[in-house]
This record gives sequence, structure tokens and C-alpha cells, in this order.
Amino acid sequence: MPTFPPRLTPGEAALEVDPGLAPEVDPAAPVVPVSAAEAESTLGPRPVEAPAGVEISYEQFGRHWVRRVLHARRIAETIDALLGPTIELGPMGAGPGRAFASVKVFGRFTGCRATEVPGDLLTYAVDLPISVTFTLELPFDTLTFDADVVVPLQLIVHTVAPTTLHMELHTPA
Repeated sequence: MPTFPPRLTPGEAALEVDPGLAPEVDPAAPVVPVSAAEAESTLGPRPVEAPAGVEISYEQFGRHWVRRVLHARRIAETIDALLGPTIELGPMGAGPGRAFASVKVFGRFTGCRATEVPGDLLTYAVDLPISVTFTLELPFDTLTFDADVVVPLQLIVHTVAPTTLHMELHTPA
């Protein structure tokens, strides 16, 4: 039974790629660029699919399956669903003794974007745009500040025995 990707025959050289043109790709999980229309729907590269009926290793199957299930669009949709449409904090005391002023924060999430980052582990760079309104209530005045902020996050997918996917989220310091 043939295997995928096909093994090199003796004397056949591996394809050399200019590192300036494309990121290094693990041969066990080859990735190919997709068309612009497909990139919009999947938000990034996807593993090469073997022709039907071709045997692949369990490792290749696992790598392809994880990337197929946890593609960039699904990661972005999951984060959006977990966060909900808004965030609200406060009122919180501020100033000396936390009694001088009061702060309220209201934010509206506008839909995050995820992009796969090349590397040994399946990693996504996630941009989380938030429109935020800060309200500072002082004894004699109320100040309001509006900001559009993009919070950069990094999400790393780990596989844990026996069959668990663990997602590690790094937030900015």
C-alpha cells in the first residue's frame, strides 16, 4: 500500500526551500498555502491531504486531525463565544484609600482574528480588538475616555495523554 507523503528514492534530493520565501515546515506535517478565497474561509495554511486510500502514519494522522479540528477560524470563534459581546468592570474605588474616585470600564469585543504561527507546537497569534470606555468619577467632575485597543494573545495547543487537548493562553504583560 502506498504511503503519504511519498518517500524519497535513493539518489532523489529533498526539495530545498529558500528560508526567505517560506517558513520552515516539518516534513511529518507538510503545509501548503491556499488560495486567497480559501484563506479567508480557513484563516491560514492547512495540512496537505493524502489521496483517498493512501496509508499514513498515526503521527501524521494525529497532526492532520488536530490542525483540521483546531483551525484558525474555530479558535477565533471559540474565543469570541467564551468572551461574549461585552465586558464590564466596576465601579471600583481609586485614589488614596480607594475612596477619592470611582472607575468604571465598559468594553465591546469586535471579533478576534487568529493566525497560525509556524513552529513545533500548534500555535496561534490572536488579535483581540476591544472598543473601551473608561469613566472616572471624581468628587466634582466625571471624565470619560474612549479607546480602541487590540490585545495580542498567543494560544498554544498541547496534546496530553491519554487523549486531551490542552490550550495555553499567553496574555501581554
